[in-house]
Amino acid sequence: MMRRKYKGFVDILQYLIMFIVFAYGYSVYARMLPGNEYLYVSIIFCVLLFVLIIVNGKLWTPDLLKSLLLSLYLGIFYLFNINNNSLGAALFRLYVPLVLWIIYLGDQYRQGKALVIFKKYSDIVVAFALVSVVLYLFGTVLHLLPSSIDYYYWRGTTLSANNYFHLMYEAQEEQFFGMKLIRNCGIFCEAPGYATPLCLSLSYELFGAPKLNKTRVGILLLTVLTTWSTKAICIALCIVLFKMMKIVFAKERKGRGFLVIFKLLFPFIIGFAIIIAIAVLSNKMQQHSFLLRVDSVTASLKVFRQNLLFGCGIENEQAIYAYLTVSAAYTGLSMGLTTLLAEGGIVLFAIYIYGAVHAIRNSDQKNDVIYFILTFILILFTSNIPFFLSTTTVLAMGISIPQNKALDRRKQSL
Repeated sequence: MMRRKYKGFVDILQYLIMFIVFAYGYSVYARMLPGNEYLYVSIIFCVLLFVLIIVNGKLWTPDLLKSLLLSLYLGIFYLFNINNNSLGAALFRLYVPLVLWIIYLGDQYRQGKALVIFKKYSDIVVAFALVSVVLYLFGTVLHLLPSSIDYYYWRGTTLSANNYFHLMYEAQEEQFFGMKLIRNCGIFCEAPGYATPLCLSLSYELFGAPKLNKTRVGILLLTVLTTWSTKAICIALCIVLFKMMKIVFAKERKGRGFLVIFKLLFPFIIGFAIIIAIAVLSNKMQQHSFLLRVDSVTASLKVFRQNLLFGCGIENEQAIYAYLTVSAAYTGLSMGLTTLLAEGGIVLFAIYIYGAVHAIRNSDQKNDVIYFILTFILILFTSNIPFFLSTTTVLAMGISIPQNKALDRRKQSL
């Protein structure tokens, strides 16, 4: 057991680790670093996670065998998958973080504290969301705050973005039925990149938190609206609908009269949500970016069919770019699931499937887990993040649940 005097240090370490998970990848902060920013940040992340295991966990746990078996599986996979450009990414964005997370989270599950660290992730997201909304209102909308310009590296070129106190970037604009809207991108290079942590946090607040906090949920939903992101709005809408479905179809029902009324209104709520989603998607389909996304998905599937078992290699996006038809200069892929299949093949994809199935089978909150997994699948459908630290963290949380041992929420010391 951790000695009490280390508790403050552990809290700081956990917040620091989850901040890296939050800011990793598409944040302006990461893009200000030199060329191999992903590798540098990932190595720091692994070192901090190892320190956390030593201070707050146990290295020799029943999950060590699971980690060793997973290491062997991934080692065999890498023998057929690795290429000169992907060694660093394979080791420090997937292999090492996943193994360390499983050792740490497995021990935390047995102590009933596994969700504590994900709550810290949500704390960070909600705090940044609140700040970004305030800055968006008083800066972008009302022009009452001073701004500055930051430069960062994004998809093969150096870009600049107006920002407020380096906490809210006006990195993108959106054309919505002829209107030009400035997006709240938070600390990210694009609004869809900001959508991932917002939707992950929203899903946790609705399906993982021991108690519903309406203020935190309201902050997240308001922030989603200010991003003007199709991805963020549609996924947030789905998360809210999942929550409504849980309320309607829950086994333990309170307030029979309310539920009768709610059931009558539920089809209209779904219909209204579908109308909004169709309107947003119709506007998106008229833009050139939609064609680029379809093209990248098609190219990824072509590469997958040629490399069914082991894929073309992690980070080997050039193999996918060779099949692009709309724009050869396009330097970004759009769908994480198809990228995972193309670069990792069936062998790597099987680990992600195992994580989801294992979590559902061994959790005592199956419905909540299913809704959270559905949310993450939607995120992977719309984001090219199969090897980001956020994905590795969620995957590890699924794999780490002790077999046939449910996580008792009453023991969660959140």
